[in-house]
Amino acid sequence: MDIPEELARVTTMAFDVDGTLTNADHLVSEASLSALKKLDEAGVQLIITTGRAPTAAASTLHDAGLHGWISACNGAHVSDLATVRCYAPPRFRPR
Repeated sequence: MDIPEELARVTTMAFDVDGTLTNADHLVSEASLSALKKLDEAGVQLIITTGRAPTAAASTLHDAGLHGWISACNGAHVSDLATVRCYAPPRFRPR
């Protein structure tokens, strides 16, 4: 993928899911998937962000074979996109 010179140093990009990557039907368009795949192939680390549960963001993107991270539950859950393995589970301290 040819990346414009001003973006050549970009190593990580984060994308919101609802209303940004997805349309009104909660689907990711082929154009968006194609762009994400090109970024992934160019070595740009992808971070998908959502207020929803991680599985809501992971299914479509995992099926597309993308690599990267999911920041879900408004950032309380961080997981690998491929495995949805949680690396930052929510921790609550009793008062």
